[in-house]
Amino acid sequence: MQFLIIGVLLLLLLLLYAGRVARMSPKAGARAIRRGGGYGLLGLAIGLGLAGRIGMAIPLALIGGWLLGWRLPSIGGQTGPIPGNARPSGGQASTVRAEFVEMTLDHDTGNMDGEVLAGQYAGRRLSSMETSELLTLLRETLSHDAQSAKLVEAYLDRVAPDWRDQPGARASETSDAAASGPMTIAEAYRILGLWPGAKPEEIRRAHREMMKKFHPDQGGSTYLAMKINEAKDTLLAQFSQKQAG
Repeated sequence: MQFLIIGVLLLLLLLLYAGRVARMSPKAGARAIRRGGGYGLLGLAIGLGLAGRIGMAIPLALIGGWLLGWRLPSIGGQTGPIPGNARPSGGQASTVRAEFVEMTLDHDTGNMDGEVLAGQYAGRRLSSMETSELLTLLRETLSHDAQSAKLVEAYLDRVAPDWRDQPGARASETSDAAASGPMTIAEAYRILGLWPGAKPEEIRRAHREMMKKFHPDQGGSTYLAMKINEAKDTLLAQFSQKQAG
């Protein structure tokens, strides 16, 4: 009876998630399917663990973590990547989150996408929006949150480079540094797509690979480049403090 209830709940969640994926672009949908599969396997592993079937739960949890790009503790107490995934790759993505927008940066392809978190377009994927809608979203974020506006501008620069020439377009007058705000350790890990405990060489490698894809000269933006640089500096500074202590 317990497994029947779990199965029904998982089926309902799968149907809801499938409806959402169907409204995404093919690339965004593929990432969402991978992410949904990862969380689904983790949920199933938790259910099996609670039922006492640890032998089945552990491999499912490992596969779910691999689909999500998680880095797992290695032997000897050191934290490291999942075997065969020593650097951000295989569909791993970073996230930059603000009040109105959460941007996803794909390490392999350099593609950007994101989800609107608040406002009239809440729940929409940026890839599903027309340029006119993105400009409306930009005007909304300019009135409420400078960081969100910078993320929308970065996305527009990638998908519609001439957006500033369109009627009604208005760019942010806030500098990138002023829009950024202080960065937390957790945010720095998310931006570089690293698991907490990453070593300095992993931090530098992730930074280098991301800059190849999201530097302004590669179709990125000065704001994204600044955030990636700040994430590297934040994590390396934390490591130096631990070494000094």
